[in-house]
Amino acid sequence: MEGDTEAVEKLMTAGRYQFRYIAQRLLDDRAEKAEHAAAAQPYLDKGYTILAEEPQYGTDVLLADLVTVDDGSEVTTAHTETDPARWAVWLSKDERYVDTESGEEVDGEEVDWSTENHPDATPYEGHRHANTVQARQVWTPEYVCLDLDGAGVVLSPVLAAARTATARTATEGEGTEDDAAAALRMEAESKERQRKERRQVRELNKQAAAATTVRRDFLRTTLLARKTAPKGTATFIAATLAADSGLLSEYNASTLVPELLGFTDFNIGSAVLTLLDTATDNRAQVITLALVAAALEARLVNDAWRSGVPVQALLHAYRLWGHTVWEQVRQAPQIRNNPELGLVVAGKIMRHVDLVSTAVAQAYLEEASGVIRDREVVRRDLLEALISGNPSSERIDRLSQYFALPMTARYTVVLERSRQLSRSSPESLRKVLEAVRDHLHPTETGFLTGVRDEEVVTIYPLHQAASQQETLRAQANALAAELPQCVIGVSRTHTGLESVSAAYREAQDAITSTQATTDKGAHFYADAMLDHIVDSSPFKNVLYEEVIEPLEQYDRDHRADLLETLQAYCAAGFNLSGTAKALIVQPNTVRYRLKRIHELTGQDPFVPNNLILLALALRAAP
Repeated sequence: MEGDTEAVEKLMTAGRYQFRYIAQRLLDDRAEKAEHAAAAQPYLDKGYTILAEEPQYGTDVLLADLVTVDDGSEVTTAHTETDPARWAVWLSKDERYVDTESGEEVDGEEVDWSTENHPDATPYEGHRHANTVQARQVWTPEYVCLDLDGAGVVLSPVLAAARTATARTATEGEGTEDDAAAALRMEAESKERQRKERRQVRELNKQAAAATTVRRDFLRTTLLARKTAPKGTATFIAATLAADSGLLSEYNASTLVPELLGFTDFNIGSAVLTLLDTATDNRAQVITLALVAAALEARLVNDAWRSGVPVQALLHAYRLWGHTVWEQVRQAPQIRNNPELGLVVAGKIMRHVDLVSTAVAQAYLEEASGVIRDREVVRRDLLEALISGNPSSERIDRLSQYFALPMTARYTVVLERSRQLSRSSPESLRKVLEAVRDHLHPTETGFLTGVRDEEVVTIYPLHQAASQQETLRAQANALAAELPQCVIGVSRTHTGLESVSAAYREAQDAITSTQATTDKGAHFYADAMLDHIVDSSPFKNVLYEEVIEPLEQYDRDHRADLLETLQAYCAAGFNLSGTAKALIVQPNTVRYRLKRIHELTGQDPFVPNNLILLALALRAAP
């Protein structure tokens, strides 16, 4: 950082526990600046100006905004090369596809993305196999004109007219903006929002990358480099694996093991066995800790939200942290020179660990042992009264205040019921209740859940239904994944506690809907309404014959996944990235499959009316 006064100042003012993270951020930023400088140099050599800030859409003039003076034709990159001094270049990183062997750029439209993860699949005629390309981050240019007259270009007719109208609006006031000007303004605002979102994503990615580097460096050079594991390691490993027995077998669970243990052997299992051959029992325990840490680290980066940690593992993790911190403190020169100071620091560390551990253990103990049993009785009484449809009495009003349920707020009922009611033992219902409390987390007060007969009923507050419905859907689906032995129904949102009984009946109807016996996710009453509409329609068979049958036939003939892709696309809210993540493929794969669906059915998944028909057709399938 020598010579970089700003970087030195940031390091000097960094807190002790932030120093390594901030240093890594500065190193990453410096590396990116060096990459940018190298990418910019060829443009500088040609005479272009390199922009330090991203172009402002609507004020700066880009290639797409221009036509040539001579014949009004499109302005291309080649046009800028005739006089680079009239142009500026903005460079940003973008993902492009290149040939795995030659490194040449490949058009994503030329790739049969349905062959991804299927090495033996034959690509569609005129396309190439997905395994022959790879994604790569490259610096891509955007050209901004600095001198319209000198470059021999003018604004496109539409843009010129729109800017004239915009200027007139600015001088004459509101109400004079025509359609062209309004379109230009909205486009500029949309692009500006996208620019800010991209910048935010890039910044968050940088922060995550720096934190990951520092964290893994600590694991590799400090925690896992030891000959003896910290005290409590064996218990921590046992508790973690007992609570999550599939942790070590998850996809990518062992990918980080070579990095953390310092070997390069491609065969990870063989390399670990080699290490164990010469390891002492203590070192073998450290290697085992490395396997668990690598799996947790892989999950932390990709799917941290999925993991649930039992109280035993949580408490031992706190204690393991305490011992690790003390080991680092003990080696500090100040502690070596002043043992009494070490005792003071050790006491504070252990008191913090004990305080946290005690609080966590007590909370779990209270939940498990039913210390507040009287409160549970009152909870069941209130729940029964609300479901039966009599929440207006003075007692109910008082009890609802006790549980912080506003009388006039908006609520949804979530109902969990075993698929085989005869197996709903008290123990199984208790586990379902625990899972509900773990997964359903409303942002508003007024949450009430309890056991009623052989089902678990939850009154879920949705005071701002529009903004919170998506959160509830995600939580309910995660709960359904956690409880495959149960079927889950979710009502619409209703206003007031007096409507809870109606919401409860809707949740029951959602469970008994036509798809409730096959779908693995939660079942929403609003979705079930569509099933009833489709079932009662005389066009149900037409939808099936025109949409579903062609996709099923194509999938059989080509070993494809078009129908599954359409289902995932609808389930992901018509979001390409969400669909790709659900199917574990690239977004271009999804885009390619949707294009094929359009060709086979005549219905374009990117056109709203066509998309409605496609979604309804899925519900017409037998």
